[in-house]
Amino acid sequence: DGDGVPMGWECDEDANCVEVPACDDEVCRTSLDVRIHGEWYDLSGWRKAHPAGSHWIDWYDGRDATEVMDAFHSEKARGMWQRLPKSKPNVVPQLEAECPPDTSAQVAFRKLRDELEEDGWFERDPV
Repeated sequence: DGDGVPMGWECDEDANCVEVPACDDEVCRTSLDVRIHGEWYDLSGWRKAHPAGSHWIDWYDGRDATEVMDAFHSEKARGMWQRLPKSKPNVVPQLEAECPPDTSAQVAFRKLRDELEEDGWFERDPV
């Protein structure tokens, strides 16, 4: 940002995010990076707004959360993560090096889930 102040993200419950100074009265966190569907997102601003608590976001720092995102989130929530800030490009290679690659079982499960979703298996029927 030019003036040397570490920046982070602050997000509301609808994943509307703005860049803010990273350090305040809490512990300074400049990024909290989580991989979802192959993309890294900086969830440092979202962690306080996460409805189930920040501890879940913290646990996935540096990890892949694709399965938990798809399995435990509503359609609305699954549509929101793409609006969250992406991780800084200069940290992505380190994150990829430290995070295990997707296994063939994960890839196959994601494909099966996508097919089932396309076929309507996850649509609610209140009757």
